[in-house]
Amino acid sequence: KVFLCGSFLPSPDVLAWMKTSSRILTPKNPMARVGERLVLTCSASECAGDVTFTWQSLKHRPLYGRMEKNNTASQQIFDPVGMQHEGKVSCVATCADPKDKAQRSASVEVYAFPKDPIISGSELLTEGQDSDLTCIVPDVYPADRLKVQWLLGDKVLKDDKALNPVIKGEAQTVTSVLKYKPTAQDHGQNVTCRATLDIKNEPETRETVASITVQCKYIMHLGPEPFSLSHQRMYEILPVKRFKWHSKLLHSPRDVHISENIQVNIGESFTLTCQAKGHPEPTVLWRKLEKGGLSVMVGDGETLRVKETSWSHDGDYECMSHNTVGNLTAQVTVNVQGESDGKPVLHLSPSGELKEGDSVTISCQSECGSRGRVSLRQVAGGQGAELQSSLGNASITIQSLTVRDSGRYECEATNPFGSVTSAINVTVRGEFVSHTHTHTHTHRHTNKHTHTHKQTHTHT
Repeated sequence: KVFLCGSFLPSPDVLAWMKTSSRILTPKNPMARVGERLVLTCSASECAGDVTFTWQSLKHRPLYGRMEKNNTASQQIFDPVGMQHEGKVSCVATCADPKDKAQRSASVEVYAFPKDPIISGSELLTEGQDSDLTCIVPDVYPADRLKVQWLLGDKVLKDDKALNPVIKGEAQTVTSVLKYKPTAQDHGQNVTCRATLDIKNEPETRETVASITVQCKYIMHLGPEPFSLSHQRMYEILPVKRFKWHSKLLHSPRDVHISENIQVNIGESFTLTCQAKGHPEPTVLWRKLEKGGLSVMVGDGETLRVKETSWSHDGDYECMSHNTVGNLTAQVTVNVQGESDGKPVLHLSPSGELKEGDSVTISCQSECGSRGRVSLRQVAGGQGAELQSSLGNASITIQSLTVRDSGRYECEATNPFGSVTSAINVTVRGEFVSHTHTHTHTHRHTNKHTHTHKQTHTHT
């Protein structure tokens, strides 16, 4: 420390610390709801001249965000937030002097809790008989932080915690079952399923209330003694007609009638219906079947309506009818058709300069429906070598880059109605900043051809 004329002059080490401490990434560790908007801001206020900002995932995967910058700050925008945005994100701010750089990181957590619980099994209970009440909480993430509580009036009947082991990056449907033996006094009481997601900002709670219907046991008079007034009163608890109905016709759902398979154009609306007979009257839930045997709950009730069709609605849907006796499922297929106007999006991670010895992940995302395929290839000398082909998206990681990895990488998204191709030219240098050019071409399977060209130049 050097003092001059009563003032304090920091040492060179302190000056260096003051410069790097001016690099800030906010918010530090955000918690974001799936579907909302999250903005990360990286700022550097002590650099002379323009600042170069480089964003990357610490797991070397695409950020799936949009970047905006000015002279002293850069923003990484996730809109809307998805499961893919969870993880650590870093920002490197480099001043005009390449040696004057600093890195800051933030840990992004996401959560999903979009719908209220669904209670089933309370429609008709029998006094003194064990019954199962079911509470379904759809599309929760992370599922291991969900607590489900059952209440009868204000009395807590059961607490369920950590019902599902968490599956990283995947929303789950959580089910809690309450085994309950009702009394006659429970008839007309309210049962509540209260679901609470324990997130670090503050717990979020959703609940559903249902009324319990309890039928009394019917006691038939079989003794030799005369039929007394007390017997008559027991008899009148449940009329003869109702007794015959419950004793002979209580059954699980059957005779399911579901919509025929349909074709629908992008942007149009469609309706699916599912009806089943059963006693008690069945409750209907709708699920969309995804790849890998997974499913996502998309609605409840006999009718499922979609106002504006997108590629994400293409696929198989399952209708599940269930009551206290059993359940039955049926499936219907929705084929979405239309030209593939959505261009595949290519991402590089990290997004900054590429030098020999670095690693890079090249990924491509497209929305072409369940029948759409994405192909990622490297083009050299006019010939394309396919690197990966799959449904929906494709990704490759190149370790220890060399100049031979430079070149044009293309992603082609196809479905039965057309194809769209995007490309990116990547240059790997030993000691120079890479230049990235992005081109997009659109091809339609018609006599009329449409070509769209997009170029992005990045210079440091």
